Amino acid sequence: MSKSRLTSGKIKKITGPQLSEDRYEFLDLANAEPDLGLPTINESILVGDTDGTRTWVNITTYTENFKGFTGSQGYTGSQGNIGYTGSIGFTGSRGTTGFVGSSGNVGNVGFTGSRGANGNRSVALIQEGLLVVRTGSVRWYAPANLTIQEITFRLDVAANQIATIVINKNGVATRTINIAANQVKAVNTSQFDMTTDEYLTVDVTATGAPGATTQGSGLSVIFLYQFLNL
Repeated sequence: MSKSRLTSGKIKKITGPQLSEDRYEFLDLANAEPDLGLPTINESILVGDTDGTRTWVNITTYTENFKGFTGSQGYTGSQGNIGYTGSIGFTGSRGTTGFVGSSGNVGNVGFTGSRGANGNRSVALIQEGLLVVRTGSVRWYAPANLTIQEITFRLDVAANQIATIVINKNGVATRTINIAANQVKAVNTSQFDMTTDEYLTVDVTATGAPGATTQGSGLSVIFLYQFLNL
């Protein structure tokens, strides 16, 4: 008679190494697991020990007790230095505009048998942009013996102070012309002679106060002349 069977007909539950190896094919009551019943707390799971004991355990408590530690985040490497930005090169200055020649006026008609008088001619120095102090480097050479009869100094936009130019003959100042503040024209009628290959240059020695509407701009210098002995 098996010791596991009681007089009541019940079978004592075996566990661990006593379990039959073929219990998954032929199951008797001694190898069967009794109903564990309902857990006493919601969200419970069944946990077993190596001795065969199985128990309901609340899943929240179980997770908190067995949760692993999270490792600390590694250091972020430092950013490298930003390279230097090269400087912008200087913008070259604009050259002075040379003299522009113009056609002379038609000479007076003479009497029958005589030659008409020499016609007047003109040449102009034009400089665009703001009026700035500068020493003129562009030369105008006399093509023959002549007389400078009149010099007209003009501005497209007036300066708010006296603007001044100096006329140089062969590098020596020979005439100084001023335009009054807020005016755009001045005329000098003091004549002087030039011989062949003598030259003129124009310096700007005074302007208005700095500013697009105060400094003055659009320079033109017009020389009216007449040839001698033609």
